[in-house]
Amino acid sequence: MKKVFFLTLLIPFLGIAYTSSDLSNAVFLGEKGIITLQSSETGYRLDDRITRAEVIGIALKIKGVSLPEGYNCKKYFSDTVKQDWVCRAIELASDNELISRSNTKARPQDSITRAEAFSILYKASNLSPTKEYDALVPADKDVTEWQKDLFVKIRNSDIEIPWVQYISDTYYKFFPNRFATRAEVFGFARQIVSLSGTNLITVVDGDTVNYGNLKIRMIGLDAPESTTSRYGYVECFGKEASEHLKMLLKDAKELTIEKDSTQGETDKYGRTLAYIFYNGTNINTKMILDGYAFEYTYNTAYTYQKENKEAELMAKNAQLGLWSASTCAGDRKKGTKDEVKISTPITTPIYTPPTTPPPSSSYTCGAKTYCTQMITCEEAKYYLNSCGLTRLDSDSDGIPCESICN
Repeated sequence: MKKVFFLTLLIPFLGIAYTSSDLSNAVFLGEKGIITLQSSETGYRLDDRITRAEVIGIALKIKGVSLPEGYNCKKYFSDTVKQDWVCRAIELASDNELISRSNTKARPQDSITRAEAFSILYKASNLSPTKEYDALVPADKDVTEWQKDLFVKIRNSDIEIPWVQYISDTYYKFFPNRFATRAEVFGFARQIVSLSGTNLITVVDGDTVNYGNLKIRMIGLDAPESTTSRYGYVECFGKEASEHLKMLLKDAKELTIEKDSTQGETDKYGRTLAYIFYNGTNINTKMILDGYAFEYTYNTAYTYQKENKEAELMAKNAQLGLWSASTCAGDRKKGTKDEVKISTPITTPIYTPPTTPPPSSSYTCGAKTYCTQMITCEEAKYYLNSCGLTRLDSDSDGIPCESICN
């Protein structure tokens, strides 16, 4: 017995205290994009204590909240650093009522107790007790009422806490003030994801979706900008496009992702290029068909180009969404002069057309509006420079319709 007891004490120091179930929990969360998937089991550091910032990052993923780009921290807490991902995570957690602003310091890099970690994760879930509160009494010293209430909620939501010691039918110990390990938090988080069917799909804008650890730029469409980060203003129907995509995917827990060998793996921003299917529907085409995005061909034809072009024509003829005269009339720049300008400089290069447009008697502004209609590069440049048709230059590098001007 003494030898067994001695070995039990040694296990944590040998770094092999975690079990195969702990590793399975970590891999599960990694494959779901909730934590970073590691190439080896040691990368998960399962026996290490976990920090408050790491728990908050996991909670935001479970809640489906993505960290915004270009976010300026408001400094709710005195110990966060502006532009740091931790600051964004801490403040988003505060905005989503996962943590309180009552303290002036967030202590993001500190170890976190089991009770606080599980409280944050439980708030991030959509779970609620499925059973009646039991009458068990905690035997832990210095246990608070909120800790007791948390344990009862967890217990009655069918979440297991392996280290709970049941002293009798009435008393138990659950050690709420011990620091949580990564293995403990991963196990708790996995149960929440499994029980709640956590939605790992978040819409960034009308043509970009986060799915687990993938950031997907949808192929074959171009939705109006829904934020001011690119041009300094929101484009016409940009917010509506983003909301429509959210509506199409609001009940989705899993998506079918189809890549296209003609378009490459990723775009220049590192986003995965793909088609999204949900319940058998091509969501890329659906966004165009419903009038919330334009058909868009980048350099080379793609698999569903014909379907998307037909969808755009149908939406345009029916004056749906952004094609309606009461909204944008097909002009994504319509009304943008009334949008709020951003206060920080725009980093995206903006092309300034020459003061003297190239002479041409064979082209007429308004006759064509898409790259697919252009026959020559000269024609495309005329519509960009003389007619101000900036949609032909989607990356603002001064070169229109790169499929024919490269």
